[in-house]
Amino acid sequence: MLDISAFKYSAEMECYHSAVKVRGRAVELLVSDQKIKDRAILSERANAALHAVSMNWETVLDHITRELLDLKNESWVNDATERVTAATFRDALTLNSIAIKADGSLELVFEDGDLFWGHAVVVAADAACKPIRIDIEG
Repeated sequence: MLDISAFKYSAEMECYHSAVKVRGRAVELLVSDQKIKDRAILSERANAALHAVSMNWETVLDHITRELLDLKNESWVNDATERVTAATFRDALTLNSIAIKADGSLELVFEDGDLFWGHAVVVAADAACKPIRIDIEG
């Protein structure tokens, strides 16, 4: 179980942050304290978010693939790059960070594996890690 007290605090960003392991990889976890200051509640949110991400990992990747694979293959290929399969697309994505917003919603940021020339794939999700919006940023 994570304890938010062990995280670093950023007054500028109004959040706690730390590296955590998700699927065997170090990922930055940011937990906003803009509305809730109680560390026990923030610790519960962090643990619940990591559990939700773990339980919904395949669903999140499925949503990203459905949303962005056609875009990749129609608009982000040229003579030097080939179309990618769904499996190749999914394998290229690497989770970089999870932010727990003040309202409890999540933002998952993935490195794109150069699918979109280094842009981030950002998933806005509810507290249960159900994707709401998927964008390419950066």
